[in-house]
Amino acid sequence: MKKINKILFLSLISLFLVSLFETVHAESSTGDFSIEAVLEGNQKDENISYWWLKVKKGESIKLNLIINNGNEENNFEIAANQAVNNNNFTLDYSLSDEKVEQYLAEKEPTFNFYKDIFFEKEAKAGPLKLTLAPNEVREIAITFKVPQEGIRGQAIGGINVTKIPKESDRQQGILNVYSNVVALLMEDINYSNIKEKNLEFDLGKSNETEQIIEVKNPNSSLLRQVSLEARITDNNGKIVSEFQSSQTAVVPNASVSLKLNNQHKLIKGEEYKLTIKDSKQKLERVLLVSKSGEINIVENKSKQIASTSKKPMKISMVILVFIVSGAIVFYFKK
Repeated sequence: MKKINKILFLSLISLFLVSLFETVHAESSTGDFSIEAVLEGNQKDENISYWWLKVKKGESIKLNLIINNGNEENNFEIAANQAVNNNNFTLDYSLSDEKVEQYLAEKEPTFNFYKDIFFEKEAKAGPLKLTLAPNEVREIAITFKVPQEGIRGQAIGGINVTKIPKESDRQQGILNVYSNVVALLMEDINYSNIKEKNLEFDLGKSNETEQIIEVKNPNSSLLRQVSLEARITDNNGKIVSEFQSSQTAVVPNASVSLKLNNQHKLIKGEEYKLTIKDSKQKLERVLLVSKSGEINIVENKSKQIASTSKKPMKISMVILVFIVSGAIVFYFKK
């Protein structure tokens, strides 16, 4: 019994330590099919399930994607799309060439996922349509050439596989569309992000009933593990409007407008406090609602709070691991 208790104790400790670490770009299977990226020689990290490539200027790249079909014959569409942070601030790999521009500060990126990626032996870039028999496994060839000027910073998109819906996919009158995606992240072979800057925050065009914040990534690189929170409070500290996102990545040169969830109409002539923060910084602004209902920043009452360092967090983690390890040793010596 004592041995079983020790095993149980050790298992709980192990689960606790594992929970301290996060995973990103997890892939899930939906719609009775799944996809899998075949990693190749340019892969930066072999321990992930998506493509993260170190590439050279002018280099030709060939990738392979495996599609595992389900128990029925299905039609599929495969497309390459630019990744963006949408109006919920989540990563979105599904938007068309025309729609992604509104979410990016850089309108002409060095790599165009819509025009530079080819599927199979197609002469033109663009979506590929195919039919798979029941339980068929198909390997799809993906080719592209890195621009002669190279990749500026990082480029991120995704290979989307969408099952063309059938009547059997209809549930309660709704025709479900199922898609799976594998991320494709590229960077120059000599890329380094040692000069990474924080996100930029600002108040968008807002009024007494609708409040907007603007968030920009000034870097040409991906920012990871970002949690964003924004709120507007009255003079009593009561929240009147807020936005909160779960942890996500922010694409290079992202520029997105986020609508706050307005809980109470702001009062004309009153002042409020806007607070926007992520894991590295916090921005505070004093707002004034004009007689027309427009919201403006009172510049002389605003302040920028310096970014917080990650070092204390790392030190705390090390101390925590030592404490837990000591507890285990002490327990087994009893």
